[in-house]
Amino acid sequence: MAAVRSAHPQARTQEREMFTVMVATMLLVPVLLVGVVMTVIVLASRSTTPVRALGASALPRSAWPSGRWQVRTNAGGQLTSLGARFGVLALWEGRLGLTYDGDTAPAWVVPCQQLRASPLGAFTLSGSDLRLEGPFGSLDVVVSQERINRIMDNDLKDARESRYARELLGMLQASGAYVTA
Repeated sequence: MAAVRSAHPQARTQEREMFTVMVATMLLVPVLLVGVVMTVIVLASRSTTPVRALGASALPRSAWPSGRWQVRTNAGGQLTSLGARFGVLALWEGRLGLTYDGDTAPAWVVPCQQLRASPLGAFTLSGSDLRLEGPFGSLDVVVSQERINRIMDNDLKDARESRYARELLGMLQASGAYVTA
């Protein structure tokens, strides 16, 4: 009996230690999650740095930037990416044009001087990186040099797409578009 009684307090001590570890773990996990979320917010906010002013008038006509990007568009202000359309965005000689997949002609071609472009925050529900406004209306877009995923998201690709969006903003500004930070 004496051996049983002496083991019993030791079992209670082990139970208390296990309970303490469990409570500490339950408190530590939310603190770590908050830390991770704060880190993501800080890193995401750094990706929306203002585009430096280049000015189209400073560039000779032959130096206008040009490029082509895969694009996913949503109506401006739309909360989700449901109903998104895909296509190709082309910039050349101070003009921006959009051709949707399956179309043979551009949906629109606009002189960059008629465009307003602005980066969107890192936490938009639609996942878009920037907003384009012009005679065609307002579009939230994701641009990429790679094929844009249609079904599933890819965080590594999202980071690259954010970089492509900043590059496009700089090129649009150099082509005469009004770019806001």
